[in-house]
Amino acid sequence: MLYIHIGLQKTGTTALQLALARSCQLVYEFDKPKRVFNELGATLYSSGNQNFFVKCKQNKFSEKDIKLLHSGGFISSENFTNLVSGTTALKNLLTALKNDDVPYEILITIRNVDEYIESLY
Repeated sequence: MLYIHIGLQKTGTTALQLALARSCQLVYEFDKPKRVFNELGATLYSSGNQNFFVKCKQNKFSEKDIKLLHSGGFISSENFTNLVSGTTALKNLLTALKNDDVPYEILITIRNVDEYIESLY
């Protein structure tokens, strides 16, 4: 089974990704947190399977990618929460999984908005 983790920022996403990487459960290598810019020019910090997210966004999956996805494990990226490129990337990924009969589950981590705002300070 392939698990797709969509973690909103400040929901423990990076901690989960580090634990999955240490236990070798991530399908793709863990990309350490780095500064990225969204379509509106805002600075964000993102981690997880960023390089794989770019493949999803560009809809460029190789046979090797599909084989890895069939093997199961976790994909995790905060980037899937981006309302512009994230939804496109997720749609491309889910279409590829459906076309190649890869079983998957989507896991989403969220946080109470009051706690989220408090954690920004």
